[in-house]
Amino acid sequence: MPHDDTNGWDDYWASKPSGGSSLYQKIATLYRNAFISPGLASAIGRHFSPGSSLLHAGCGSGGADNGLAEVRITAVDISMNALQLYRRSNLRGSLTRASVFELPFAGGSFDGSYNLGVIEHFDTDEIRRMLLEMSRVIRPGGKIVLFWPHTRGSSVIVLGVVHWILHRIFRSPLQLHPPEISLLRSRRHAEEVLAAAGLRCVDYRFGPRDGFVQAIVVAQKGG
Repeated sequence: MPHDDTNGWDDYWASKPSGGSSLYQKIATLYRNAFISPGLASAIGRHFSPGSSLLHAGCGSGGADNGLAEVRITAVDISMNALQLYRRSNLRGSLTRASVFELPFAGGSFDGSYNLGVIEHFDTDEIRRMLLEMSRVIRPGGKIVLFWPHTRGSSVIVLGVVHWILHRIFRSPLQLHPPEISLLRSRRHAEEVLAAAGLRCVDYRFGPRDGFVQAIVVAQKGG
């Protein structure tokens, strides 16, 4: 799938309600309810005050946003299908169709920004561009929260096993999610990627409390 291609992402999100994606949906829903949603609510609560204005850059279906009742969310995605799914599960907040590489907001428009399981689908240069754009639209001193799948993450391992069974045993070409070409390797890796975008890592968590699902990386923009 082209990384910044509207039709490619629209096709991906159009498949979500169908039976062909039911296996992935069950796995994703399990992880979201058990770890992602609570982890997101905890990270947002630690780093932002109630009433903060946050940008969800690359929101997808937005299932984890329901637990963020005390902040104001603007959700952005390049896929209209994703935004339609988002609206079904989230009645509040505003939606904007746009690329994470070209956000239609003035500099300093938000207190912070975040995304969940997005950056692993992009290469190093694209990640830098995305972070620069997310940084541009937040105020000086604002923060960016990233949920970044780790090479040793439980979700990566589980889905790797599922794909191996599908491809090797059942000879199925089915791919349950877009390729993850930039999995996180370590805190040092995160710090290097953030530094290339002029950001400082102020919080890093990857452990049993979050089910070793994704690393939670928090970056801060200089004042």
